[in-house]
Amino acid sequence: MKDVSVVIPICCPDRELITIVDRLIRQTYNIKEIILINTKRCFDGSLLVLDEIEERLKAINKESILKIYEITAEEFDHGGTRDMGLKMASSRYVMFMTQDAVPKNSKLVETLISNFDDGSVAISYARQFPKDNCRYIERFIRKFNYPEYNIRKTKKDIDTMGVKAFFNSDVCAMYDKEKYEIYGGFPAKIIFGEDAVAAYKALENDFCVVYSSKSKVLHSHNYSIVQNFQRNFDIGVSQKQLDYIYSKVSS
Repeated sequence: MKDVSVVIPICCPDRELITIVDRLIRQTYNIKEIILINTKRCFDGSLLVLDEIEERLKAINKESILKIYEITAEEFDHGGTRDMGLKMASSRYVMFMTQDAVPKNSKLVETLISNFDDGSVAISYARQFPKDNCRYIERFIRKFNYPEYNIRKTKKDIDTMGVKAFFNSDVCAMYDKEKYEIYGGFPAKIIFGEDAVAAYKALENDFCVVYSSKSKVLHSHNYSIVQNFQRNFDIGVSQKQLDYIYSKVSS
């Protein structure tokens, strides 16, 4: 049986994080550890949420599964912090999540890890479903980016798929640590898109990236116009920073 660690970078988490941990420990495939990397801010309320999680785990004798690390806002980086979490993990297979991605059912881990029975797979990412309160545009984006069928991507698909060959989402994605170390992993000091860089590197090293449609999480936002502008601006800046990747392929 393959060991699996879960790594979740968090910042000012709300009670949804409690739900996430509750669902993770009730998966059909046992998780070895849950690592929370907390970007601490003064009086952010995170300790109340983390205390409740610890108490819930203690009540069912699973407190040893939880590991919490604190970093400062200055130390946080989309690529560097996840790289740190992966290196902290004691398992070969590491599942990254965000603090607002909720397992849709009890088979999230089981379905993701099953893709690694194919020894060429380096990364497998989950299907995202909109939450009940999300707007139409978010529902459309989820339907467009996360279809009902699996997708297995290799280096030879880059010419036909263009930038979509590198599509990958650390909202919920599992990595093979041994292959990660071969292809070089996440870049440090990046504001966005560390997951796409990892997928690019994996494909360039002749590994596969698999979209796992049976692995399901609830994840969506109701961004304002300003927030959507900022998000797309950040995407543009990150793609400019990564010109060595994006200049090679079509959109």
